[in-house]
Amino acid sequence: MSTVSVDALAHVPTFLDDVRAYLIDVALGRLPKDAERLTSIRDTVEQRFADGDETEPVLETLVRCSILCGDRDRAKTTVELLTLRFPDNELGTAMLPELNRSLGLADTHNTFDDDGRTNSVLNEGELRSRATRLESTPCVLEVASTNVCNIHPPCVQCWKHFDPIHGYINNDAKHMPKELIRRLAPWIGRARAVSLHGIGEPLAHPQIFDSVKHTGPGTEVVLVSNALLLTDTRINKILDNRVASIDFSLDAATQETFRKIRGNDLNAAIRGIERLREARDERGLDRPHICLNMCLMRENVREAPAFVELAHRLGAARVHLFHMNKGANYRFEWFDYDDQHCERDPETHDAAIEAAFLRAEEFGVHLVMSGRRRFSETRTMASAHPDPNAEGETFFCSKPWTSMLVMTNGDVFNCCWQDRPIGNMNHASAWDIWNSTTLQEIRESTAAGVPHKKCVNSRGNLCPYLGRV
Repeated sequence: MSTVSVDALAHVPTFLDDVRAYLIDVALGRLPKDAERLTSIRDTVEQRFADGDETEPVLETLVRCSILCGDRDRAKTTVELLTLRFPDNELGTAMLPELNRSLGLADTHNTFDDDGRTNSVLNEGELRSRATRLESTPCVLEVASTNVCNIHPPCVQCWKHFDPIHGYINNDAKHMPKELIRRLAPWIGRARAVSLHGIGEPLAHPQIFDSVKHTGPGTEVVLVSNALLLTDTRINKILDNRVASIDFSLDAATQETFRKIRGNDLNAAIRGIERLREARDERGLDRPHICLNMCLMRENVREAPAFVELAHRLGAARVHLFHMNKGANYRFEWFDYDDQHCERDPETHDAAIEAAFLRAEEFGVHLVMSGRRRFSETRTMASAHPDPNAEGETFFCSKPWTSMLVMTNGDVFNCCWQDRPIGNMNHASAWDIWNSTTLQEIRESTAAGVPHKKCVNSRGNLCPYLGRV
């Protein structure tokens, strides 16, 4: 029979062999189960894992410890990471079906490929069949890596102005913990696209690219950034970590307007984007794609055509124009949210947007727009996301089947518009939240063509796809 000293864990290079033998003896009943010792071993190995040790022996030990300690959710999460990183591992392939059954899940999770292709096929089938309880994981995973932002005070249209507890005074400004990122690792590995941005500036997070190492070869990593932290060091990390695209939020084509809206130097942002493009081209890479976006308001809408020209000059692959969301009503310095909405001056808006599309056609710029292109047109309810089954124009949103947003504190949402979480990963597993009663009800309601109450935020506004003017 084997024994192991917990105190020796930090000193003996081969301690994991001793731990493994001890855990097997306990599992087979050759040694009595000592809950205190098992917990101590697990905590110590968890610390190694938290410090970045994701070797096969460490993951195996975590699986065995979690099972013996009765934490089957933790065991499943670790088994998934183990089979993702080490597909031929016998413990992982043997334990995953049993853990799935014990948690009420099908064995199909054991068939996922490293790049998530099988998961994507399964997800598409469940979307088409309008399944409410899913065996696939989200194809689009939004990881709000940080709510820390380098722009302070926030941009005039930022939601932080009207959410002072969690926003403007930044009492909870923090980065996503490493442990939460590691718990998401199997989901990141299966996703078709992973967004590493949320309500802060992702490049402010010193470990922002820890998530990327968990992606499969077919996963696209995307960022939204304000372009003000593009140092040479960060640019090299972006290029080293296979980032597919970066959407730069600029909101202006002139220095004066940029300062009024974002309180910073537009030329500094442009120089950063130019350095990124030059470094990318020097390496002979075609990615990341550079994209620009503009949140439209009366103060900047006249600059939409010039914004398209700026995008052309920077070699942008896409330009995205969108309106401010409805519902907020506050003032900050010169800015009056309600008065700045473009619907207050439809003639100026319509002329500027029409000119922007003409300019995009002239320069060959890919220009997309969320919301109404012309206020003079009668508005009809449009689908938020493509409905693979529908022939006509009906309400539908694919996000309940395809997407998940995880905030820095572990709160889980179906999308960024919901302001009341579906669950929290500190209190429930991702699987439990993904197939929770609430999310199944959202899928059922959406399948029936009715927006769920979760799609209306606490201020009484529909999601941006339905609530933008």
